[in-house]
Amino acid sequence: KHCDRQKSNLRIRYRPSLFQHIGTHSSLVGKIQNLKDKDFDKKVLYKPHHNPPAKLSTSLKVYQQYNLYNAYIGQECFWSFSPVAGDYILFEFEEPLQLDG
Repeated sequence: KHCDRQKSNLRIRYRPSLFQHIGTHSSLVGKIQNLKDKDFDKKVLYKPHHNPPAKLSTSLKVYQQYNLYNAYIGQECFWSFSPVAGDYILFEFEEPLQLDG
């Protein structure tokens, strides 16, 4: 048991999986493989990215640790409670930027 725990600490698990096992037949005689990766085909809520330096502010009430700063630096997604008219998210860039769209 101790060895299994140590190995699991070293094992890198990628989520969501890139590949999904298909079918039920194994190369071992008499063995059935009913494998389904629970994370396969899940939608990713955010993508890590690199944004230019900026001051961030918002009037939205943040849910738990999902704040605007962590989303901006690409560590997490942003999540807030229901917005109302007049709420805002403000990005004040330290250097002028040229935006393309």
